[in-house]
Amino acid sequence: MRLVHGVAPAISPDGRWIVYLRETSTGEQKELDAIRSVGGRVRVLQRLASGSTVLGSSDGALDLRWFPDSRRLLAPESGGLFELSIDGGAPLALRPSSTNDIAYGPTISPDGKWLAYPVTRADGQGAFLHEVEVVSAAGGAPRLLLGDYSSNPIWGRPGIAYLAAAPGIRLLPADGAEARRLTSARVVPVAWSGAGRQLLTWSFSPGPAVGRLFAVDAPSGRSRAITGPRTGLRPLDLSSDGVEILATTADTRFRRDCGSSNIESIPFSGGKTRILLHGICSASWNA
Repeated sequence: MRLVHGVAPAISPDGRWIVYLRETSTGEQKELDAIRSVGGRVRVLQRLASGSTVLGSSDGALDLRWFPDSRRLLAPESGGLFELSIDGGAPLALRPSSTNDIAYGPTISPDGKWLAYPVTRADGQGAFLHEVEVVSAAGGAPRLLLGDYSSNPIWGRPGIAYLAAAPGIRLLPADGAEARRLTSARVVPVAWSGAGRQLLTWSFSPGPAVGRLFAVDAPSGRSRAITGPRTGLRPLDLSSDGVEILATTADTRFRRDCGSSNIESIPFSGGKTRILLHGICSASWNA
């Protein structure tokens, strides 16, 4: 069933709402809209200024994050972070837009009260710094949480997993203890399992683009392979019960829309994958 014309949908945790990007006929990003998953009237959540962007990656993934209540969501725009309400109203600037640095990829605490996000800023000497800030979801001044070229924070019950400057993932525990190393391999944290015991991670090697998925046991740090090397493999999300991974992969038999991409469902425990859609590179689910 076709609901509406738009791109890069993001479905709410309760499955009732879909937020998507509406573009002009020339491809310029115009506004973020919302519609019920069963159809109905379209709600305009945020009109975008000319030249601004909310896309989080070059392949068209929309860098939105829903709060657990399914009533609010975060949207990066032009280097800042804004909280939107499904009920309308003016966006709340949790981190104003900036021309000096860029905030992106926000992650929300399990209780919905805090968010952390990576920031990239120029150091004035031709290089870039990568840090992680934290701010209250109610507003207030952001503060530095992690320095030393940290990035890719993922908040879960055990704490915040992030990519450290030295190869590997570190975990900043929720109980306030010092950060500890989870892995020494150069993998990127993606999502925590529902129980928070295991962490989905992703390795990616460019030219040719090959990805691979792993599960990391948080208490022990032991890692197991979920998939072998796959061309164009990139995880999109993990189901709320931690059973299925939604991912995009490349398939040279199909070349439309996003080129050779497919949407697949991959068992978190390992095993046979299922192709859900051909010729699509971005998807969202609340499974």
